[in-house]
Amino acid sequence: FPQIEIKQSSYSVPLEVLGNMVFIDYTLYNKSDEGLEDVYLAILLDLDIGYYLDNYIDKDVDRSLIFQENVLYSGLKKLNDPEKTKMIAINNAIDNFTEENKMKFIIGQQDDFETLEKEDWALLVSCGPYDIPSNAFVLNSFALIGAIDKEMLIESADKAQLFHDLWSSETEVKNASLDIE
Repeated sequence: FPQIEIKQSSYSVPLEVLGNMVFIDYTLYNKSDEGLEDVYLAILLDLDIGYYLDNYIDKDVDRSLIFQENVLYSGLKKLNDPEKTKMIAINNAIDNFTEENKMKFIIGQQDDFETLEKEDWALLVSCGPYDIPSNAFVLNSFALIGAIDKEMLIESADKAQLFHDLWSSETEVKNASLDIE
């Protein structure tokens, strides 16, 4: 099996202007002697706020943002590498995100997305495929955002992107050697 190390770091910024959000970075390190091909990272969120069957979903492809509304708005924004990002909706993930069809969702071959249907929705953000050379890594950055309405959610997503772009320059697969112990 390949030697992969995954590091997750989460942080928030104590600035009122950034609102209700948490930044999350996942770094996938290839510690193998050989390169890895067709690597995916996926985050599945089932954000049942309120009654679980009253979720509405939507996405803003230009912002790499997928979100749901049920009492409040909550969503996940991909902050880097948008061309390798898929935003997928899964209806009733407990029954439908099975071993048999998990990869279909992750690679974007299956998507239950229907914005007008009130259901038990889960949000999946999939990133990839990545080819990661030996002793290199890929970074995926996200913002988990909460808001009281859609306008505030969109505004917060834009602020998250601005903050990320100002403070981070790590947005692509790195081909340089790493000091991995």
